[in-house]
Amino acid sequence: MLIALYVWNLIAAGLWLVLLSTRVRYTMDKQDTGALALFFLAGCASIFITLIIHGVYPLRFVAPFVYGHNFLRHVLVVGPIEETAKFLAFLSVAHALRTTKEPQDGVIQGAVVGLGFGTIENISYIERFGAAVFFRPILTSGGHAVYGAIWGGLYSAAVYANYHSKDPAAYRIAFGGVAMVALLHGLFNASLRVSVALSYALDIAALATAIVIFVRLVEHSPYRQFPLQQADLAIPNIRRGLHFNPKSTILNRNLGLYLMYRGEYRAAAKHLARSIPRAFDPRRARFFIAVSELVWVPEVHAMRRMRRAWAHLSDEQRTKLLAQLDQLLENDPALIERVHDFINRAFKPRNWQPAHELARELRRRKADRRMATGPRSAVFDELLSGMSRDEIRRLAAQVGKR
Repeated sequence: MLIALYVWNLIAAGLWLVLLSTRVRYTMDKQDTGALALFFLAGCASIFITLIIHGVYPLRFVAPFVYGHNFLRHVLVVGPIEETAKFLAFLSVAHALRTTKEPQDGVIQGAVVGLGFGTIENISYIERFGAAVFFRPILTSGGHAVYGAIWGGLYSAAVYANYHSKDPAAYRIAFGGVAMVALLHGLFNASLRVSVALSYALDIAALATAIVIFVRLVEHSPYRQFPLQQADLAIPNIRRGLHFNPKSTILNRNLGLYLMYRGEYRAAAKHLARSIPRAFDPRRARFFIAVSELVWVPEVHAMRRMRRAWAHLSDEQRTKLLAQLDQLLENDPALIERVHDFINRAFKPRNWQPAHELARELRRRKADRRMATGPRSAVFDELLSGMSRDEIRRLAAQVGKR
């Protein structure tokens, strides 16, 4: 029976983890694919921090009578110790690995730490009470996750707002969040003997607080999409995000496009180039870089880069890019005209063939003439005699490319 309850405890933790992981966005772009697992392990380890704090807690020596009073013990001992232990475990991972890439990241990460703590705590309750705590892995672990979400969100908000000044005083809101959650935790435990409805009303209030914090922080996410006309609002927001995630493909690309709209072509090309190394399809970025370089790079070099970028795009991609380009450069009609004029001249169909296909055909014909009229050795003739006509044409095409 106990083994089944242990398995159920792990299954419940897995369900909570899956639910929380669905709220994590842009994991690959943030390069923190294994972060939640580390926070869960930190939450599991925080149970040992709790035992250490219990051993040296001042009230144990100054006011031992507190431990004999149910309300005071939960409000002044259990709540503060457990929430402090979880927060220290969270802080060790979040600060060491710098996992705050979005302001709402701390909400999910703190919740996972609380979930890890609750999972280990449930084991001791299963050993003591057996099947009587069947619903504890769902309800109480969820409560620990909610408490962690509150102080985790306040911590990441403080980190995100304080990125430029590094003022330690700015983290007071996070420590205040730990104190508030410790009080809620203690009141929840103490009220269980008075009224179960009251205790779960406190948990519902904590859940509502965590949701409000999460929603408000999402509004300040650097991944938030703004219309091009609101570039002045989007650019500072994205630059703040790049402070925490400088290698972000999405943020560098978005910032480059907003800068193009504002006419800052040099800065736009720089950020678009930074988006290329880990981009799934870098051809769009290369094309926009070539367009930006038309402003300050010598025209010969800029045209060559644009020709290369444009030649590797499909017809569907070209149509979409031209439509997007018209929006990006609506404040610079002269540059739009130069781009369209170049595309119409360089890729104008001739004899129903695009220019790059004509060039390939000319190289093939040149190779054929060279094969037909050039001096050839007996060994070469012998090799050709054993090849089919198609093989000879392929060989001629390869020679022509060289």
